[in-house]
Amino acid sequence: MFFYQAEYLSWILVLVFLVLIYMAQVQIRNKRVQKWLGKQQFFLRELISEKKRHLKIGLQVLALLFFIIAFARPQKHGEKIDMQTAGVYIALMADVSQSMLAEDVKPSRLAFMKQELGRFLDLSRGDQVALIAFAHSAVLVSPFTQDLLAVKSYLKDLTSDYFTNQGTHFGKAFDFAGKTFQRIREKKNQTAVKVLIVASDGEDFSNTSKNQIKKLLEQKIRVFTLSFGTSKGGLIPIKDDKGEVLEYKKDLEGKVVISKLNNKDLKNFARLGKGAYYHVTYGGGAIKKLRLNINQLEKTVFETSSFVKNKEIYFWFLILGLIFAVFEVLLSDRSFKTKGDN
Repeated sequence: MFFYQAEYLSWILVLVFLVLIYMAQVQIRNKRVQKWLGKQQFFLRELISEKKRHLKIGLQVLALLFFIIAFARPQKHGEKIDMQTAGVYIALMADVSQSMLAEDVKPSRLAFMKQELGRFLDLSRGDQVALIAFAHSAVLVSPFTQDLLAVKSYLKDLTSDYFTNQGTHFGKAFDFAGKTFQRIREKKNQTAVKVLIVASDGEDFSNTSKNQIKKLLEQKIRVFTLSFGTSKGGLIPIKDDKGEVLEYKKDLEGKVVISKLNNKDLKNFARLGKGAYYHVTYGGGAIKKLRLNINQLEKTVFETSSFVKNKEIYFWFLILGLIFAVFEVLLSDRSFKTKGDN
């Protein structure tokens, strides 16, 4: 037997100290009563039984002793349990180009995308997740980690200010994602399951996307795509530091740009990447379907750990303490001797 919270056992010393003080007080009190009352003390003590009083104190001490032991959480060594952490390597590739600021989805495509990817992270367990932001180029915001709360924190901070060069270049982003996956250190005789999730409105200004997806497949990386926006489209606001709209983005001819969802490319990416395409809407089940789809993939064992599951036995001491406490309450310290008793 050992104690999980052994620091509580120090209260036993306090309890012993209090018992010693009580015993000393009893001695001092008896001497004073003997000195001042003499033989009359027996007449005054007829109604109180000294033995019962001491027994009540003893019961109180035992109850407190067992309560202290219970608080220290005594345990017995249990069985050894091996636990494996398994999941999938997932790279979230988030589009932060200016077209994602369009407000055909409220409050904006970018804000809605961050919210839904956050929901995806909430549904994830055991996965190694990386976060990539991209527009005309790409950058690694968070490397592969199982700390999904940290990834979610980085996700919330994504803005369209990550890149000075705007426009969406999927070819460069796919190439960057492939290099990110290459950093994974696979164990011997084990092929890691890899997934790339692309979240975008689909506006692609590159001509190399298909070739890059083929390279991803060579690395056994499956591509899933999420689309944000509407076919009707929306204006792209340009705001000041206070969030006030200054104007709307215009093209080289001075016409206001209407950004529309281009799901054709995203569907092709998912088809070529042997994944699946989902259009994300408010109240829709796209994120849950994506999570269920990924859950069906073979899991990779990231690490194996062992621990001993100890058996709690504190409740036995707690029960003993309660029993002694009840006896102490029920026991009276009054003497029931009559005048005829010797």
